[in-house]
Amino acid sequence: MSRQVPTANGLGDNRPHFVLVPLMAQGHMIPMIDMAHLIAGRGAVVSFITTPVNAARIRPVIDRVEAEGLPIRFVELEFPWARGGLPEGCENVDLVPSTDLYKPFFNALRFLAEPLEIFLREVKPSPSCMIVDYCNPWTSEVAQKLNIPRVIFHGPSCLFLFSVHNIRIKKVYDGVGDFEPVVVPDLAQRVEITKAQAPGWFAAWPEWDDLRCSAIEAEASADWRCGKYFHTS
Repeated sequence: MSRQVPTANGLGDNRPHFVLVPLMAQGHMIPMIDMAHLIAGRGAVVSFITTPVNAARIRPVIDRVEAEGLPIRFVELEFPWARGGLPEGCENVDLVPSTDLYKPFFNALRFLAEPLEIFLREVKPSPSCMIVDYCNPWTSEVAQKLNIPRVIFHGPSCLFLFSVHNIRIKKVYDGVGDFEPVVVPDLAQRVEITKAQAPGWFAAWPEWDDLRCSAIEAEASADWRCGKYFHTS
């Protein structure tokens, strides 16, 4: 089930409709909310996917959007905390009470696929595009099933993403010890780092291999990629 928080008029017209699916973490939601403002300010309709607890935490933002009359709706999907083996109300990364529940939290996010698909099938105007957080690879199947173009959103800076990409593509860490300095490829200045300092997306924990691999695959199949300070096609 989902609940839409009404925020503005004009949500049922035929303007372009962007659906934003952030990772439920403050550092990921905040830049996505900024993006929602930018898109809506240019005349498009925006649906911002959230959950009841997260919507309550950003209530001042929702109230401000309503006051400004922006065509942004905040869609509350019920978070499957019980299905994921999590405590009640555990709907954001900073609400996870212990480190051993981080993986169950990310696993629980995948259960949002079904209610998200139901919303996307029913909403008007039909979605023109989905902008999804890199850490939500489960959105890939939903977008493909409904034939909706998908953009991957990265919260970190362009420099960080460029470095991580080159380290992975050029296999800089292959055969290297955790504390052996290596040079980050193709930077204008020489930068050395160790695997222990920057293991990569979720790479510090072997049990996260499935999420890391699925995120990389989902990014590779996306139509575009964007970040806070740059965009590429």
